[in-house]
Amino acid sequence: MAQSDTRRPYPWVTAGKFNGFNQYQVAWFILPCPRDYLMNVTFVPCILRANEVIKCETQMPHKYLLKEFEEFARSAPNAESLMQHVSQRIHLHIPRYNWVGFYLVDKRDSAMLVLGPHAGSFTPNPKISFNEGLCGSAASTRRIMVADNVAEDPRYLQCSDLVRSQISVPVMATGKMSGVFNVESYFMATFKPAQERTFVEACAKIVGNCFERTVAHDLVNV
Repeated sequence: MAQSDTRRPYPWVTAGKFNGFNQYQVAWFILPCPRDYLMNVTFVPCILRANEVIKCETQMPHKYLLKEFEEFARSAPNAESLMQHVSQRIHLHIPRYNWVGFYLVDKRDSAMLVLGPHAGSFTPNPKISFNEGLCGSAASTRRIMVADNVAEDPRYLQCSDLVRSQISVPVMATGKMSGVFNVESYFMATFKPAQERTFVEACAKIVGNCFERTVAHDLVNV
């Protein structure tokens, strides 16, 4: 039915409306199986309530992705390669997120953020000042910014009609702000559960630690 997909080592969920009823969603699970036994990935349809889909999806990939990022960071040649890896893997494995990426402090203008490594369903803003949007607010205050409904949040800097909620987390390294990790979603209140926020914060911390390690390494080799 489907071609082999070895990129997903654990079940993965996508969801949509079922017969027009908002309280139910159709989920397709990709079941992991040994490569030697099956040539194709097995798809199993089931019907779940929306909250069950979210619960199932968050419990499955988050801990595996964090472990993967920590391992990748140990041998990453620089923070940029880690940021690209984090962006691509999250966008691939968590389909309710429609844009995942980093904005970095501009080396020529410390009050400006420039687009860094990212992955997503639309073209992002190339630059954001510290007094614009949730990313700018996160950078200027060094605090996490969350918008459960971007349509009602005056801080939101519109980039796509696909976005319903957003979280922006400062990336800190050696006590300084290096950038902002930004994640946007197709659904409202995606980042309201603590587990969602904790995951994004943990990703930002892993990248911040990588910044510190690579900067220290560069200083040693000066």
